[in-house]
Amino acid sequence: MEDLMSEAQKPKITCYTCRQPCAGEVLRVQDKHFHITCFVCRVCRRQLATDGFFVKDGMYYCTRDYQEMFGTKCHGCGDYVEGEVVTALGKTYHQKCFVCSRCR
Repeated sequence: MEDLMSEAQKPKITCYTCRQPCAGEVLRVQDKHFHITCFVCRVCRRQLATDGFFVKDGMYYCTRDYQEMFGTKCHGCGDYVEGEVVTALGKTYHQKCFVCSRCR
């Protein structure tokens, strides 16, 4: 006889945000489960299931809010930097923005 658990015996998966049981479409991020509508930016409440997101101190943020709160701006152009950067004399630059100030 197969050792199958009945539905009542199976552990229930609960949404990390609302703490309600998950059913239907469920998102798993790291070790947490979410209803798709519950996986939202901590600041603006925008849904994160289809766009990129950042995690800081266990909180989830959309790109815009993460950059505004924690991002670094390029000293050359003023836009937020991502990916490979150049740091010189305590200032951060996009690679394309790090140019000689004398011969620009």
